[in-house]
Amino acid sequence: MRENPLKAALKAGKVAVGAGIGVAPNPLVVRILANAGYDFLFIDTEHNMISPADLVGVVQMARACGIAPIVRPTDNEYHLVANALDSGADGLIVPRIESVEQARRLVSSAKYPPLGVRGCGGTAFFDYKTPNWGEGIPWLNEQTLILPQVESVKAIEVLDQTLEVPGIDGVVIGPQDLSISLGIPGQHNHPTEIAAIERVMTICRAHGKWCGIVMGNGELAKPWVEKGMNFVVAGSDYSMLAQGGARNVQVVRAAAGL
Repeated sequence: MRENPLKAALKAGKVAVGAGIGVAPNPLVVRILANAGYDFLFIDTEHNMISPADLVGVVQMARACGIAPIVRPTDNEYHLVANALDSGADGLIVPRIESVEQARRLVSSAKYPPLGVRGCGGTAFFDYKTPNWGEGIPWLNEQTLILPQVESVKAIEVLDQTLEVPGIDGVVIGPQDLSISLGIPGQHNHPTEIAAIERVMTICRAHGKWCGIVMGNGELAKPWVEKGMNFVVAGSDYSMLAQGGARNVQVVRAAAGL
């Protein structure tokens, strides 16, 4: 059975690099990003209008390309969690987890019995091969990454307890929403936000859990990797188009003396 590439990399102590997919949920984009060397994709259905058909298309292409598709559902609801995993996702990044109860509900929705209540159906997560359910169910329970997002002061306050919930593998920090919660919207170099992120990393290390962060590009991610972040989202389809396009325009206009 197929091993989760992201979980395998993290267990091996490697720093994993991901790319966000939101505005261009196209299998060809997945292939381009895989060829660029990314380890995983952060497929964001929370803030982007990605249909179920588009979702399964990009997830399955990621699996075929050997990188891990990780999906962010819109919310911590059973049907959203199950739908993302039924597409073949290797894991979930789930927003607005701010209590132990929410963390337990997330694990329950994502895991098959006896660890949870996830219903069994479909074969996308077995690459459309006929599964051996007796072996497949415990394999999927072990391989599926469950990563709550830390996006608020409240989430940090309960993080010790959240990470004690069986089945939670680590967390992903969302700097934008965190900055808003801290009262410093968009000020990602502010000492208050830096201290909050470092606190999250310290708590994760104390619990032996992985910690990741979403950043707009590799340069922004670099300082956090140097501080010990386990995995990073370094750019997205949107940021690559916007930043790369702006650079090209600036170079040409400068050459034209404009």
